[in-house]
Amino acid sequence: MHVPAILRDFPGAKIVCIVRDGRDNALSLNAMPWWHGTLPGAARLWARCARLTAEFAARYPEHFRVARCEALVARPEDAVRWVTTWLGETFESTQLDPSIPSAVVLPRSVSWKAAALRFIDAGQADRRRRGATARQIARIEAIIAPELRLHGYGPFAG
Repeated sequence: MHVPAILRDFPGAKIVCIVRDGRDNALSLNAMPWWHGTLPGAARLWARCARLTAEFAARYPEHFRVARCEALVARPEDAVRWVTTWLGETFESTQLDPSIPSAVVLPRSVSWKAAALRFIDAGQADRRRRGATARQIARIEAIIAPELRLHGYGPFAG
């Protein structure tokens, strides 16, 4: 949401935005202990961010790129190589080494972010959606279908 301000203050900045399937995102946000909204509210927030992401990619092609979370999870080396190449950095295999510990999760956030400290499990990427009811998925899709299509997501419940 702050891309114009970032680029105003840092004109040479390069920004990579990771987009996650809006159904999984809304379901995940709705399960967070700090989220006080509703499932439709979480879906509307994702839709707003998805529209902005597409807008920024079109408006700032030299500075803003979109990566899909699912591609990062399914093919981490390919995705990280793509990002590092665009950033002008060198890919190093240790960037994906799960044996190298990370301390990026604050103690107050461990209850919902502990998985961020483990190696990415591609089989878990859509677990929220797989655990949702058909009614929940249909409710979300009714709100975010245009934005799902905008970012190449489908198929839709129905």
